[in-house]
Amino acid sequence: MAADSRLTLNTEARQPDKTVVNLAVGQSDSNYKLFLAPGNVGISTYGAADIAGVPIAGYVESFIVKEVKDQSATVEQVARKLLQHFSTFTPLPKTQYHVAGYQKVGDQVEQQVWHVNLEAKKSPD
Repeated sequence: MAADSRLTLNTEARQPDKTVVNLAVGQSDSNYKLFLAPGNVGISTYGAADIAGVPIAGYVESFIVKEVKDQSATVEQVARKLLQHFSTFTPLPKTQYHVAGYQKVGDQVEQQVWHVNLEAKKSPD
């Protein structure tokens, strides 16, 4: 997995007859978007980079420490826990995740990548 560390600010100005979207401006090059959970499960985030002004990185790191303590958690289990954890937030973060890793299936090791969409409350099916 790979991710950049750029944080970009988008703004909108609402007028009575239209919405003006202002050009995105780079605000920071030190925003964490990629995390390693136990069991070599990678989590990357995209979309909104904060919750109420607090960087999403702290919330993801806290999730990993509190919810993914078990080295044996599968990629799918981490994805489902991630959805369950962040679905309790109000308002719901406009953030999405990729959760990736490897799982042994029989004698084979398979790569797995799951997409977690908080707004749609969707995770692996």
